[in-house]
Amino acid sequence: MLVLALFCASASALSGTNNSTSTADSMSKTAPADQINESSTLFTLMNLTKLGEDNPIDPMKGINISQVVSGRNASANLIQASPGAVIRMHYHKYRDEITYVIKGQVILTVSGKNYTSKAGDLMYIPAMTLHRIAMVGNETVQAVSMFTPPFDGKDRVYVEP
Repeated sequence: MLVLALFCASASALSGTNNSTSTADSMSKTAPADQINESSTLFTLMNLTKLGEDNPIDPMKGINISQVVSGRNASANLIQASPGAVIRMHYHKYRDEITYVIKGQVILTVSGKNYTSKAGDLMYIPAMTLHRIAMVGNETVQAVSMFTPPFDGKDRVYVEP
């Protein structure tokens, strides 16, 4: 249920719609015709299993990050990482990050405190929050990381070598 809610919220953010209005509000307001997107180009359906198979983990790096989608208001990446791989301590200047662990286990360090996160867990990391992710256990980690606004690779600031 949580996964469905997460993906519905992400889909809404990616399409630029806001479903937080009540039924009465949405009935009484009509979007201007120039704001309605009738094109299918903003809709994305992606099979993450196939994406992972087509983009395997680089054995030299122990990690692979593949862009799933990038829209006007949000983006998503598929993270695959071998046990022992680490995403160094960093923060994002302008982006909130939501990461959902599909399989495997990680130790998430947030502002100096460690949290164990496993398959089925969701992490919300606000902009300007120091965080580090270390892959632990024996299973390859697979996770979806979503950013709002969309991740452009420019605002990740590493604070450790």
